[in-house]
Amino acid sequence: MTTDWQDDAACRGMNPDLFFPHQGAGYIEAQKICATCPVRFYCAEAAIQAREEFGVWGGLTEAERRRVIKHRAGFEDQRYKRRTYDDLTRERAVILFGEIREKCRTEWSAYKAVAKRLGVSDAASVAGWVRKAREAETADLSLDHTPGDSSPANNTREPAAAR
Repeated sequence: MTTDWQDDAACRGMNPDLFFPHQGAGYIEAQKICATCPVRFYCAEAAIQAREEFGVWGGLTEAERRRVIKHRAGFEDQRYKRRTYDDLTRERAVILFGEIREKCRTEWSAYKAVAKRLGVSDAASVAGWVRKAREAETADLSLDHTPGDSSPANNTREPAAAR
């Protein structure tokens, strides 16, 4: 039994083994097919909701889906319940940037690598998404401590020896 979106999937009728590779290089071929799929968001979201443990779904590997699930678990606000494919792409871009950055000589080359991997035409978009995620993370960290909190993260006073 298929749902309506599955009828329009780019992988429909293809060998399923392609989407369940045994080696890391196999994921790239599956993700290339997913990048052209008009229903990849629905596929990825269905896999996330069903907690699919194996294979590439909507262009996301097992590890990427686990990261999205873990990331979403931190957001209980209703506005994060409904996601669009653009939101999922942004989340994935931030995750990939963290993995790819160490392998690239410059930050810009990492943005370009992420854009290429996701099929995004503009590396500047990826840079903006990563920057916004960093800003949001910084804002979230600053909300974790109340004014007057003596925890090291919020203690801005100099030690007595430095005065």
